[in-house]
Amino acid sequence: MPAPALSLAACAEDAVPPIPFAPARSAYSAAKAAVNSLMTSLRLELRQELPGVHVSTVLPGVVATEFGKNAKHGVPDSRALPYAQPVEDVAALIADLIARPRGRARVPPLLGWIRKAMSRTVRRARVFAQARRSSGYTGGS
Repeated sequence: MPAPALSLAACAEDAVPPIPFAPARSAYSAAKAAVNSLMTSLRLELRQELPGVHVSTVLPGVVATEFGKNAKHGVPDSRALPYAQPVEDVAALIADLIARPRGRARVPPLLGWIRKAMSRTVRRARVFAQARRSSGYTGGS
């Protein structure tokens, strides 16, 4: 069995909906960016030398934990957020990542993709509707 090397990079900027960058989160954001860069570099460096070691980064987004109780700068209780992922989903992804190694994994992979696709679709529909209104198009032939 391959030897896993995992990091958990719960980056708020990757959350859905995204938590905006803010001065109070500069160290947090820098630390998460460093973890992502370190794991990507480590994965590339070890691929040739130690092919049995699989380096993966887990990007769970917002997880329903008690983290907000002790966090500085007014972080909301993630357990009350409607889009927070259950801890069990993150654990299942990590177990799957060990069984089927890959570079990065998000929780939940499909739901995250659907949310992004829907967000893009809504943005495009708004731009299209605005362009039609601006052009004076009334829908007649």
